[in-house]
Amino acid sequence: MGNDSLSSHFIIKNYFWGMEPGSPFNLLKRTTMEEKASGQQMPKCLPKLPTGIRGLDKVLYGGIDANVLNPLYIKEQSIERTPLVIVIRGNEDDNDKCMLAMQMLYSIAQSIENIKSQYQIFGKDWNNEPIMYSTYYQAHKLDDLFLDFFISSSLQEILRKKASKDTSVNLSSNIFTDILFDSSQILCQGISRNANIPYSAIATKTDAMMGDGIIYYNRRTNSLHVKADLAADDNQYNQVYRRRHGSVNEYSNDVYGKPKDDLFYHYTGLHFLPFVMENNTTAEDVAKRISPQHSLVAVDVSDQKKLTREVVNNILDGLKSSKIAILCVDSTADVPENRVNMIVELSKELNHRFVLKYLQIIKSDSQEFYQGQHQYKKRDFGIEVYPRKESYLHERRYLQRALVYTHADALTDTYQQYMKLQKYYYDTPTTTYEDYEAELASGGHKPFYAIYPKNYMEQMSIDLLNRVFIPINPLRHLIHKSKEEDDFIENEYMYGNAGFVTAVVGRANTYKRFLTFGGIFGSACAKDHTLIIMMNKEETVTRRRLVCPARPSCGNWEKNNEKNKACLNCYHYIHFMNFCMGNITPAEFLYYLEKQIEVAYDGDSQKHIRRIVIDDLQILDFCFPRLKDDLFLAALAELCRQHDIILYILCDRAGSMLPTLRALADNVIITDKDEKDGHPLIFVEKFAGYTNTPSKMYCGKVKNVSKLFRCVENYDSNGFNKFEFQSNIVELEDMDEKTFYNLD
Repeated sequence: MGNDSLSSHFIIKNYFWGMEPGSPFNLLKRTTMEEKASGQQMPKCLPKLPTGIRGLDKVLYGGIDANVLNPLYIKEQSIERTPLVIVIRGNEDDNDKCMLAMQMLYSIAQSIENIKSQYQIFGKDWNNEPIMYSTYYQAHKLDDLFLDFFISSSLQEILRKKASKDTSVNLSSNIFTDILFDSSQILCQGISRNANIPYSAIATKTDAMMGDGIIYYNRRTNSLHVKADLAADDNQYNQVYRRRHGSVNEYSNDVYGKPKDDLFYHYTGLHFLPFVMENNTTAEDVAKRISPQHSLVAVDVSDQKKLTREVVNNILDGLKSSKIAILCVDSTADVPENRVNMIVELSKELNHRFVLKYLQIIKSDSQEFYQGQHQYKKRDFGIEVYPRKESYLHERRYLQRALVYTHADALTDTYQQYMKLQKYYYDTPTTTYEDYEAELASGGHKPFYAIYPKNYMEQMSIDLLNRVFIPINPLRHLIHKSKEEDDFIENEYMYGNAGFVTAVVGRANTYKRFLTFGGIFGSACAKDHTLIIMMNKEETVTRRRLVCPARPSCGNWEKNNEKNKACLNCYHYIHFMNFCMGNITPAEFLYYLEKQIEVAYDGDSQKHIRRIVIDDLQILDFCFPRLKDDLFLAALAELCRQHDIILYILCDRAGSMLPTLRALADNVIITDKDEKDGHPLIFVEKFAGYTNTPSKMYCGKVKNVSKLFRCVENYDSNGFNKFEFQSNIVELEDMDEKTFYNLD
């Protein structure tokens, strides 16, 4: 499988089209004893090259493995140097194959631009200006198509930076705008019929307004427009600035290699690399005209039906001098598979009068990939690939590691488990393997004393509810350690809230949301961010109902501005994301959710969403037919576990997916009302922690809902508040059989 197992650890990380930003990476040096003695170095192992398509990179486990171009690899394998050839084929009638090829090739060029100085392979014979030959489009059409994509992609990065409050870029100016657009005159000023257009702000703060989604790019007019009233539909009355040029090459001539290019890279992670476009009438003509001077070549002959093997071989012969090549063909083309490294197949299906498009890798002899059909869509900013939901449940080589996990005893953590605990609970991510060995040698007492604590205590429902709804941020306790808190951390070892799934189940008006809101504000007191996912619900209504359940028990707030300021601060940590009803698939849902998860907050790359609330699951029965899939919930839970996120899912008892939810959840909380007095009942059906008591159903009756929670301001010297359930719950030890079975 080439050097995949080695090079996969060195994935290039940059800002390119949705890739997670990262710091400069260390590169593996492969040397021999003789080379060390002589002072010579062998070529370095290449990192994987991102495709520019976030989801496709996930399918490829990081990107394209280009080590087949490495002279060392070629020498070791005793093979002739040939280009890395990727074939994209399908019977699509639109330009998906062409767009996919351009996007991949240009991204590879961007990646190489960032690392070429570090590798011998990218020497004088490497031309990093990609070229595209097409029988499908005229050159000017290709230029326009790609430039629209390039600009839209750039704007997506501005949206991300604004959302994360990235302070490394200045978005309170027109610096970014001035590079791409002619900002000498606001086009709609003087002719606009819309008085709501903020001309003064546009003149000085277009970058910020693009980050807020107020100003957007329109491909039809090749201009920026301002979102004014709904009647102004991308016309001259809301037109702001036109783009400066008609192709990436024209921008490159003005910007590339100059200070503005560095500035643009700072904002977007992109360089203005040239991209040569050539159009030819036939596939035979393309085969004759392929330039041997270009290292990165794309050929689109997908409009040529039933290409013969001879013609395809001629094209492949023309590509021999290139380094990386992408060939787009119709599904009827006779492609000699032994001459290509990878085949990507596009297809579509009509399902319930809705078209779904799929991408599948059906061959790869140079690297591993995640198999199966993966949904994709074409957006303004290019192709998006949504890895199939099963990919979130897939862990590479886990069966190969089973020997390690299986033969570790019940109290011994593997190195991976140990490192996760060190990072999450003790904030020591730099712990060495030697530290791990020393821990093993000491006997690993923490798990043992977590199972058998010093003081046994009969827990009640209120104790479990605090554990489930208000898990404490471990970093809070790292700041002020004491002997007692060390004991707490040892106990917390067993409860482990990170990655837990909690189901909150109940009929209407049984305080499901009230309990969950308590958890949300408890998380905010610990300065953890919560994402509330609205399933086709009116976000405004929920915002207005987002009242802290502890506020009534905190005295008179109306005239206490200091208390109001403290309460107001909690809302900074609460966010919303709405999914509108429709044919969204599990793969697309998970893709966009993960994008939100990866966005950092407050300009801190380490600060992400720690809690997700889904409100609620029953709506899938009526508005999201494609999400009614058992594996959807399993994949969602696994996604949250991978990111150490606590997931809460609300569901009515009548929801069809309730059995699946109850089976998958680590904690199951059921809400009801006492038939006699109407007081809320809270049942703990399942609890993932350890209670030192035999398994049982916990049940508590809430005496006064308004006094269920309490919040203590400035609980410690670090400004944290203490948020918890109050002892306002009457424990019900004995439940009759009727009550129990009414829970189902």
